[in-house]
This record gives sequence, structure tokens and C-alpha cells, in this order.
Amino acid sequence: MTPSTIYLCDRPADPRWELGSAAASTRRVLLIGWSRSVQLTEAGVPPIVSRVISQGLVSAGHVAFLSNPTGAHATAACEYQSLAGDSWPMRLGQWLHVTPRSAGWVITRDALTAVTLFDCDAFDWRLKAQVALLVRSPMVLRDLGWRVVRDLLGDAWTDAATNLAAVGVEAVLRPGVDGDVAALWTASPATEVTLRDAMAQAAVQFGAVLEECSEARLFDLMCPRAES
Repeated sequence: MTPSTIYLCDRPADPRWELGSAAASTRRVLLIGWSRSVQLTEAGVPPIVSRVISQGLVSAGHVAFLSNPTGAHATAACEYQSLAGDSWPMRLGQWLHVTPRSAGWVITRDALTAVTLFDCDAFDWRLKAQVALLVRSPMVLRDLGWRVVRDLLGDAWTDAATNLAAVGVEAVLRPGVDGDVAALWTASPATEVTLRDAMAQAAVQFGAVLEECSEARLFDLMCPRAES
């Protein structure tokens, strides 16, 4: 069986990925994609890809992602911290076309818990309504409320991520167009190297291959031109 290939593209610039300011940014943003042969569902992240990403993230530190208190993540391998409240929940819910009554950060170092970030109904990855953070300590999340979430889900998300580096956010993962790609911002070259290495090890563990790829080739692999 041919191993599944996961592609890494450095500093994506094509606006068709729908990554907002990342397309014009010189900051460290890694685009994670895959070929259509790996895609088993209509949209979103294939299981093997989500496992590689999740394992890579938890290997590097605490992972926090959006969910509600009764989400599929609810296990002993995580803690739940409600978002700092302000006037934004209802506005955010309207913007995302969802109406979460309550929400918070799921914090974990368990890969099986982290992988549920790609399948959370209240904050749907495919609708670009999910974001995950790699943090030095869960204490970092105490003051990260709805305003931060809004900014991280917006077009200027790399600016928001850069501002959070000072308080201990080391990486931000969020979806691109239709949830069919993942964008990974890192606060430092060292963190990027750590995550690349961790994902490479996870890929070997799960029988996948990581491959560096140009942006043009990745677009052709994921969005092949119709045959004439």
C-alpha cells in the first residue's frame, strides 16, 4: 500500500487558501495539505492527517482548542476552561452561524483528545470556526476570551497570534478554505523546527509521509484542473 502523503508548504501566498493576512505575511506560516487520494470525506481533515497533526502538537506542549463543556473531548485526559466573558459570544455565534450557549478551551497533552478539535460541531473546522493553540502553560489561557477568539478566526489572525507570543502562545493552528487545509503559525524558528520534527515522527508512527511542496504543486494536487 502506498503511504499517505502530507504536504508542507512554507509561507503560502495564494489568497485562494483563504488565510487572510497570512497570504501577504512574511511571518512563519506553514500550510499543511494532502492529495485528493488521502481525502476520504467531502471536506475537512482526513483521519490520518488529523492524527499526525494532533500527535505533533501534543508532543511539543499543551494544546488548547475551542469546544463546549459537553463535547466529545470530555475525558480525564483534559481540562476545560471557560472563555473569559465579554459582549462577544452572541456576535461571534451569529458570525459563525452557530449559537454556542457556552464555550471554552479544552486543554490537553493527549493526542486522542486533541484530535477531536477537527470534529467539534459547535466550532466546526470545515466552517473555519475552530482554532487551536500551543501554549507553554494552561495558565496562559486564563485571560484569552472571546475577543482573542474573534481575532484568531479573522483575516488578521497572524497579527493576533504575534501579539499572543508575549504571553506564552507558541503556535496557532487554524483551517483554510473549507477546512481542506491547515495553517500553522509559529512564534519562533525553534518552535517551527520542533513541530516539523514532531509531525515527521508522528507520520512514521501512523504510516504516512511528510513532503515539502511548492505552493503551486500543492494547489494542483488538492484542486486538480478539470480534464478537457
